[in-house]
Parts: sequence; structure tokens; C-alpha cells
Amino acid sequence: GLTLQRHGLVAAWTVPVRHTDAGTGRAVLEFLLPTRRAPSRAELSLLGELGEMVRLSLDLLGLAAQVVERSAAQLRAEDESRQRGAKIDALVDTALDAVISTADDGTITLWNRQAETLFGWRPAEVLGKPLSNFVVPPETREAHRAGLARAAATGTGALLGRRIEINAIDRAGRRFPVELSIN
Repeated sequence: GLTLQRHGLVAAWTVPVRHTDAGTGRAVLEFLLPTRRAPSRAELSLLGELGEMVRLSLDLLGLAAQVVERSAAQLRAEDESRQRGAKIDALVDTALDAVISTADDGTITLWNRQAETLFGWRPAEVLGKPLSNFVVPPETREAHRAGLARAAATGTGALLGRRIEINAIDRAGRRFPVELSIN
């Protein structure tokens, strides 16, 4: 107070800044004056608008802090997901068995090194294409497609969750028995 009086400031107008959620003051705007007088209507209106702008600014700062916090959490979650994915990829790629994954429509989404060795096709040649074009013998392709459509439509199938032995073909057309598990 005394320091302000030395500079000729003897009165103040104050405007509480209210937070919309709790309705409580989070800050006060104070305007210092050289004379004691009541504010005019225009000044009161201006003070109210300034108080509202400060409240909005504080709310925006709070929202920005929340966004930053959520973004950091999202980045951590994405990093953890990438790390898990890399570990799973390494496990699948070093598996001793051929591992092939398909989408519901039968297009190949994963083809590991053992599948490449066993069937003779590189991943780049088969990914995104129908599995039946590469490992299913021509005479059983229709039955394969029908079973796949049934499983996709109903979520069930005679072969789901079971291990069976069937014939497959490789790139050269050689037929051989394989143990198959569909999960």
C-alpha cells in the first residue's frame, strides 16, 4: 500500500475472476487509480469483459495442460504398443513353425520366415493376397473359401481351435501333409 501511495495510487477497483465449474474465485483483477471514485457503466462493463477474458485464458491454460498430459500418456501407450508389437514380431519370425495369419476374407496379413521356407513364397509376394492361391491345393480351394466365409459370418467353424492334418502345396506345386491349427 505505502509504495503505491508514493506513486500517487490511492484507490483500486477489483474484479473477481470466476471459474465456471466451481463458481469460486481463482484470481482477482485489480486496477489502481490516482483518485477515489466509482467506476462508470462503461468502465464496469470493460472490467467485466476483462475478467471474463482472464477466466477464459485460465480455463484454456488448464485445458492445454490436460491435452499435454493426455498426449504424453498417448505417446507412452503407443511406444509400449510398438515395443510389444516388435517382441511379438520377433517371436513369430523366429518360430520353428510356419505362421500365417489372414484377415476374415482370407487375404494373408502375416507370413513368417518358416512359411517362406516351407512354401517357397516371399512375404512380399503373398501379403494382401488370398491364402488359397498359395498353399491350398486347387481341388480343395472351393471348400476352403466356403468354410472361410462360414467362419467369418458365424464366428464358428468345424476346424476352429483344432489341430488337423491336411495337404498343402508349395510354390513348385509339390503336395505334402501339414499340421494345421486355426485360431
